[in-house]
Parts: sequence; structure tokens; C-alpha cells
Amino acid sequence: METLIDMAKRAAYFNEMELQVLLESYDEEKDIITRKGNAKASATRRTKAWQRIADRVNALVTRQKHDP
Repeated sequence: METLIDMAKRAAYFNEMELQVLLESYDEEKDIITRKGNAKASATRRTKAWQRIADRVNALVTRQKHDP
């Protein structure tokens, strides 16, 4: 499984639907991502929020590849 760091190293090209899911997912997770705090718990919550966003976008990409 690719980590967030590995994903960040490669260029990202999103189609319109992927971009929409990405933006909607970010909007849902925005409170967690933008919350201040450097404690380990806060960092873990942010990492998990970004992972949920990546999972949603990746699920869309996977569906698009398998749909005729």
C-alpha cells in the first residue's frame, strides 16, 4: 500500500470528478486538518483525515478503471 509520503512524491493529475471528490472530502475534514496543535494526538488525527481523503479519491479512481 502506498503511503501519503510516497503519493506526495509523484505528480497528481485529477480529472473533474476526482477533483470534486477531493474538494468535497477536504471540506468534510477541514476542521480536523486546520485545527491548531502539535500534540501527537492532533497530528495523528490530521494524518488519518488526509488518509480518509486519499482513500475516497482512490476508491473513485479504482471504480473508474473497472467501469466499462
